[in-house]
Amino acid sequence: MLMIFHSFNNPYTTLKQVMPTSQEILSQDEIKACLNGKNDFPGTVPWPRLEEREIGGDFWFCCWIKKEFGTVRKNSTTSFLNLWNDLNAIEIRNDFVQGNYFQNCPKDCVGFVNHHTGYYDYSEEEFASFSPVFRTNLSKVARMIRDKQTHVDAMPIRLKLHPTRICNLRCPMCNVHSATTEEIGEAYRQTIDTMIPYLNDLNIFGGEPFFCKLSREMIFGDEIKKSPHVHISTVTNGTMINPQTLERLTELRLGQFIFSIDSLHPEVYQKIRVRAKFDTVMDNLLRFIKFRDEGKLRIHHIGLSCTIQKLSYHEIPDIVEFCHKHAIGVNFSLIFGTSELYKHIPAVVESVKQGITLAEQYREDVIANRLKSILEQIPQYESSLKSLLWTDQTLSLLGKHRVMLFFQKHQWPKRLVKKMLRIS
Repeated sequence: MLMIFHSFNNPYTTLKQVMPTSQEILSQDEIKACLNGKNDFPGTVPWPRLEEREIGGDFWFCCWIKKEFGTVRKNSTTSFLNLWNDLNAIEIRNDFVQGNYFQNCPKDCVGFVNHHTGYYDYSEEEFASFSPVFRTNLSKVARMIRDKQTHVDAMPIRLKLHPTRICNLRCPMCNVHSATTEEIGEAYRQTIDTMIPYLNDLNIFGGEPFFCKLSREMIFGDEIKKSPHVHISTVTNGTMINPQTLERLTELRLGQFIFSIDSLHPEVYQKIRVRAKFDTVMDNLLRFIKFRDEGKLRIHHIGLSCTIQKLSYHEIPDIVEFCHKHAIGVNFSLIFGTSELYKHIPAVVESVKQGITLAEQYREDVIANRLKSILEQIPQYESSLKSLLWTDQTLSLLGKHRVMLFFQKHQWPKRLVKKMLRIS
């Protein structure tokens, strides 16, 4: 067994390895109690997780904690691991230690609402077969949560990357409408390769990951094959999860696969998921579920991501019914950046309530809790829509997609606007 000492300033240095005592590797039950338990914190993401939120290299703990550590671009000669114990990162962990969770996190955070932090466990026998490097580091992370350490002297075990915004669709509610990508430097690639032996989960974000060559190389790469403890997770529009891709996925360990499907009606779906074919996507999803049911996929969670919007808000009960029938999850979220729901709020509330009733009837507590959090958001959401009315009118004159494309291609004005508006 090996003890790990690692230089975060230079993540490419050779790890110094010494023999640890048997007490240094915790059992699965002990690790789960720290990472997924609620004894110390309502959520533990500031300790195991690092997330790249933007293609330009903005790093956070997760999308719910609206405070970035800093920016390391993909062509930088600096490793993004240098942000792991940045002052902002330590400050957020300290807020958790002090009990000030909502200093950084909204009360409707999925982790808080549904009481899970996302660590994917293993059987004790399987866990014992993994490398001592992985097990020792994982145990260190668990101890640092238990001991409430704000400086984490261990590698992250959950990594979410945003390698591209390339997508094969043109959905109107999404700002991914460009084939632009960032030049990938050696430091970025080496940092990822350095981290893989320690990861419990590698989440590849989009655009559409299976449409991007770089994302496919990460998902099906040799480094992943050499690290059997790593779960692969992603959000996909489902268009490219064809039989050939699915067969390749059977060789991997999967965490969660989220399919972005906002409507179960073909005519509505086609208006939202522009360039996608409803029948093809549904065939891909149902085949994916069938593979899980037949034991051909090693996967923890399959779910839908559904944006509540003007064209499909009335389908919430139907989507709850569909997910219950197929034993998958769903995360609903209100559409942002547009005032399109402003005149439909009463109908949205009614649809959400129907969804809650149905979810509770089916004992789908996770879905019911998420819908309840949506219901709690609506008063503030409705108020925010008023300020968007003028913005939408202005964008319609300028051309909404031209404005979004400008900010996608030019990151500096986006950062300047965010700073001026104090948007974190």
